[in-house]
Formats: sequence, C-alpha cells, structure tokens
Amino acid sequence: MGYNFWRCLLDILVQMLKLSLTAPSPPSPVSPYRLLFTDH
Repeated sequence: MGYNFWRCLLDILVQMLKLSLTAPSPPSPVSPYRLLFTDH
C-alpha cells in the first residue's frame, strides 16, 4: 500500500462528503455507509 491507497481513500471520503452535503435532508449519519454496503 502507498500513495494509490490513500488517494482512493481520499476520493471515497470526498464523494461521501459531497453526498451528505447535497442531500436535502439526510435521515442519519449512517446513510453514506448504507449506500456503500447496499451498492455491493
């Protein structure tokens, strides 16, 4: 692991942050994690 791993992790965090910011009314802080788990 190295730079690529942290880059991917940062991208995921940024996407989750964007989702939580653009969501009109997030039901709970666990919603982003729910999205990640239900995608698979």
